[in-house]
Amino acid sequence: MKAFTLPVSTVLFHVVALGFFGACAAWLVQESLLLCGRRAMMGFAVAVASGAQVLLSLSTVRGLWVARRCCPPARGW
Repeated sequence: MKAFTLPVSTVLFHVVALGFFGACAAWLVQESLLLCGRRAMMGFAVAVASGAQVLLSLSTVRGLWVARRCCPPARGW
């Protein structure tokens, strides 16, 4: 049984989102540590939101990978 291929555009989008939002979260945490007051708290809140987006993209890529193993291949038109 041949497994179907992953939807490349969807996987690529989520891989790029993982990299982008992961880098944003790390940068925002670093910036919020340098600042103080309300601006630091806002930066940290946005970093937490970016981290949540990373987890969402990671779970989507994992779900696509697991679905690839579970589903039978498509049989064309």
